[in-house]
Amino acid sequence: MESQRNIAAKAARQLLAKQISYEQFLDAYPEETKDNDIEKLFSLIEHQPSEGGLLGLGKDHYEQYTAQIIRAIELLEKTA
Repeated sequence: MESQRNIAAKAARQLLAKQISYEQFLDAYPEETKDNDIEKLFSLIEHQPSEGGLLGLGKDHYEQYTAQIIRAIELLEKTA
């Protein structure tokens, strides 16, 4: 059986790759978890700002934020 960490990492990677919608991500994401690393990843994704535009981040800051998400995914994959 797939661990919650694997499920969370897989769903997040699919979302970043635009293979699934945010709603599909929410459906796939583990619900009742007490895992701080899973919760951190969810929070990063949930609060991810848009790139550019009036309220969005500049390209460099957006890429830095996305890099944080990728590091959180990699942590879950390594420790699954």
